[in-house]
Amino acid sequence: ANEEDKTPNVNTDIDSVIINELETLEKIAEMKKGLKVGLELKHVISLYELGEDRVADILIDCVDSKYKCEIPVEIHDELMNACEFEDTNGKLGKIPAEAFAKALKRFALRVLSVKPVDENLQLNLYLGQMNFWSDVSEEIVDEYFPENLLVAHSHSAYCVIKLKMDKIRSKQQFMASSNKRPILKSPTTIRAKKAQKQKFGRA
Repeated sequence: ANEEDKTPNVNTDIDSVIINELETLEKIAEMKKGLKVGLELKHVISLYELGEDRVADILIDCVDSKYKCEIPVEIHDELMNACEFEDTNGKLGKIPAEAFAKALKRFALRVLSVKPVDENLQLNLYLGQMNFWSDVSEEIVDEYFPENLLVAHSHSAYCVIKLKMDKIRSKQQFMASSNKRPILKSPTTIRAKKAQKQKFGRA
């Protein structure tokens, strides 16, 4: 009984996120009324996708185990080669990793959580549809999406991409903080410079 009490209620968590997002949208709508400023369709869509992504952050980890199969090495390499992990302003022409991760989360929310799907199907049969993507052209998705990635790999693909993104982000933050640190001279260097000044001073 105690074990059951400790088990997190996933549905409650998801409901809570949805309620919070709806309340936020209501507040924004009220603010807009007060300011007499109309919401454009693109803003409404962006707000909806923001709320959807928040829910998907939780739900992606709650999909059925048959969608969490480990990715074989060759498909893993194919996935990594398809993604653009650093900001190159589109020069590499690959699928931005952030967009790929979002597409996988949306697929989990809109499809895997709604109805059973054959896990042996190729994932591009679903993610070839552009309504799962943001700021990515259909040509890029068609060209780079890993053909051998299956529905069964959905969760693992998301985890692999997110892990690499987190590592790169941590590295960038470390480099940025390192560049801001003052360069401290070692005591040995300071003593050597003092000795050199004294030597030339006596001369």
